[in-house]
Amino acid sequence: MKKIVCLILLSICLAGCGSQVMSLPTPAPANSDQVVGHCSNADGGFLLFSFIPIYNNGRLERAYKKCLDSVNANRLTNVTVVDRWFWTPAGNGFVTIVEGDGVR
Repeated sequence: MKKIVCLILLSICLAGCGSQVMSLPTPAPANSDQVVGHCSNADGGFLLFSFIPIYNNGRLERAYKKCLDSVNANRLTNVTVVDRWFWTPAGNGFVTIVEGDGVR
């Protein structure tokens, strides 16, 4: 019985979590704007021993910039941000995913 409880707890801890998809209201492209393509990029960070941040701050900004650079755009419209995290014995990992339509 103890083995089953331990396996269930271990499975729950290792499964990780994710947030619901969140859409950010952004202005529609103006007549002079050109939609150059759809992009999706991610960036991550780690909280070593749940105390020491490693590339944890600025995940959203880095993912957004990667998204802009991938389609050579000035801004994004129809933006969606997904934040996921996972647990390891050494600490917590975090991944932020940004999707949207690039506009130039």
